[in-house]
Amino acid sequence: MADSWGERPRLADLADRFDEIEKLYRTMMLDILSQDWDGAKHLGQPVTQEQADRLVPCLQQAKKLEAEAVSIVKDVMKIF
Repeated sequence: MADSWGERPRLADLADRFDEIEKLYRTMMLDILSQDWDGAKHLGQPVTQEQADRLVPCLQQAKKLEAEAVSIVKDVMKIF
């Protein structure tokens, strides 16, 4: 978006949110669930209570960041 829209306010903020979201999803997949990126072979594997407990704060943070990202996109779109 930054390349095609030029220097619009808040695009750096949006990129920051998505960087943080990516790190959270990577943590959830690799560190907490011990899954790799090799397709759906992990689907159906049970999640332990410990894993679930560790996922909750990550999911809450991801939800917050995703809501912020949507808000930023809406603000940027108002400029047009």
